[in-house]
Amino acid sequence: MNLGWFEDIFELKIEVESDHMTKRHTLLVQDECPLFDSSKKITGKVVVKPPEGSSVWQWGTKLEFEGVISFFETLNTSSVVRKEIDIGKEGYISEETEYEFSIDLAEFKEVALLDSYNGDLFSIGYNLIATIQRPWYTFDVMKVSWIALQSVNPAPEGPDDQGTLGGKMLESGPEAPIRREITINDYVHQCQFKYDRVSYNIGSTLKGELSFKTAKSCPITSAALVFYRIEKGDGAENEVILKEKPIEHESIKAKEQSSKAEEEEKPTEENAAPAEKEEAADNSEADKADDEESPSLVAPIEFIMDGEKLTSGISVADTLDDKAFVSVRYFLRLMIADADGRKYWNTNEVLMYRNVVAGEKGSSVALV
Repeated sequence: MNLGWFEDIFELKIEVESDHMTKRHTLLVQDECPLFDSSKKITGKVVVKPPEGSSVWQWGTKLEFEGVISFFETLNTSSVVRKEIDIGKEGYISEETEYEFSIDLAEFKEVALLDSYNGDLFSIGYNLIATIQRPWYTFDVMKVSWIALQSVNPAPEGPDDQGTLGGKMLESGPEAPIRREITINDYVHQCQFKYDRVSYNIGSTLKGELSFKTAKSCPITSAALVFYRIEKGDGAENEVILKEKPIEHESIKAKEQSSKAEEEEKPTEENAAPAEKEEAADNSEADKADDEESPSLVAPIEFIMDGEKLTSGISVADTLDDKAFVSVRYFLRLMIADADGRKYWNTNEVLMYRNVVAGEKGSSVALV
């Protein structure tokens, strides 16, 4: 006779209704799970099946919705949200029984329902936990089902509009300027990248242009735009490059090409006339004057704002247990290098929003 001591006496499963699926990771497991808009409802049913031909007593069935942040290094956890609802009354169960449920996520307006996220320092995950309460002399029967949430909060329309997310970021402390231009001043000439917005939807396209002059004495040999993420949690910080795009222009030549062109233009030391040697000694000043008179060069840039494990920006502390702090923020870095191997860069913060639940634009499985 199975009293539920060594194996569950009930078969228990949770079925939910969702149009989208995603992949969820933990430290040891990766699996697909249903994906929901955090402003909508989670609906489904809990199915309980007793042993064939048996009638089993239970004290009621409940369903718990929980959200937890798990920190990988310290193994600490912090609660995002927790709600418990009763879905089945006490009594005997003698046949397969279904308990329907509905959880309105819009009710959690005062709680930060963060996007499901699997980062390098921490993860944000949500679970449905069904529990059949059994007598004191045996064990409750429990089933856990993973789910994922994403909040739809489109980027504001104005090019300089930071929206609510920008306010949260600034409250937690600025990491870098939030503006539509990145300027490098420590190269021979100023290089400036201007772009169209400070706030973007995941997957949208940044459009801008790099204005620059390349010095004859020390030309620019490479330029690139880098999109990266800084993640903070539980006192730790991690930076990950999401994507990098080289900036192409006929005046930006690789070091090998630049050196070859210079060799072809200049006479060798042996064959150079005295006047030419004297002129070469003063060429840096002449080059600088020529550079100043030359017009600025322009390289147009289009850059798709996407990357692995991309979520909308997160910066939250006061709604979590023990005032735990987590942050996920995004940055653009303009980088250039010259023929002498020197590198120059500057950085702005960009604000990432989500205007659609992943999967609605043709991708059936999104990664969180």
